[in-house]
Amino acid sequence: MAAGTVRMAMRRALALRAGTTLVIGVSGGVDSLVLLHAAIALRDSLHLTVIAATLDHGLRADVGAADAAYVEQIAHAWGVLCVRGALDAARYREGLGVEAAARAARYDFLADAARQHQASVVAGRPYSPIWYAAPV
Repeated sequence: MAAGTVRMAMRRALALRAGTTLVIGVSGGVDSLVLLHAAIALRDSLHLTVIAATLDHGLRADVGAADAAYVEQIAHAWGVLCVRGALDAARYREGLGVEAAARAARYDFLADAARQHQASVVAGRPYSPIWYAAPV
C-alpha cells in the first residue's frame, strides 16, 4: 500500500483535522510503530501534535520495561513526546482476568494521557477496539 493511501486512510478513519493532538498507543510491535510513523508523516501537513503512549503492564517481568524503554527511545529519535506508564495489571481491577485487567489498564492509561495532553484522538493497534476513539 502506498504511503499516500495509508495517510489518506488514517486521516479519514481518525477524523484528523488540522491542529489535532493525537495520542498513539505504542507497544513496540511493528503494527503500532507503523501507526506512529504514519501519524508522524501527517504531522507537518495537518499541524498535528503526535504523542506516543506506552504502558508496561507488569506482566512480563523485565521485558515489559525494556519494551517501554525501546518505545521511548524510538519516539525520542522520531521527535515525538512519549508518555510512559507502569503498573501491575494483575492487581489492577479485582474480579477481572489478567488479560481483561491489562486491557482496562491500557484504556485508562491512554484516556489519562489524552486528557493530560488535551488530545482529541486516541489510536492504537488496527485490530484493537481502540483503533479509533475520537473525540476523547
